[in-house]
Amino acid sequence: GDVNVYRAAADALREATRSEQLICRISNLPAANGQDRAQCTIDGASLNQHMVSSGWARASDGAYADAEAAARAEARGLWGLECPVDLWRGSVLE
Repeated sequence: GDVNVYRAAADALREATRSEQLICRISNLPAANGQDRAQCTIDGASLNQHMVSSGWARASDGAYADAEAAARAEARGLWGLECPVDLWRGSVLE
């Protein structure tokens, strides 16, 4: 459709972190593709969980699979948009 999903996800992330204290820890164990992994919290709540639950991020390793399934079922975020089939092409989730 007419929505830039990358911009919309960035806007959702910006809104979630706008007025709260954000703390991120880089994991000692990189992802399977060699990239660093981080666990970020806002006032003790998982930012990763929030973004997946709101439909603006995907569960990359199954850790948030239930949250992604709920977001899909309720058409939240990108799951409520008409997106191209190859939206994730070239991403770390491919």
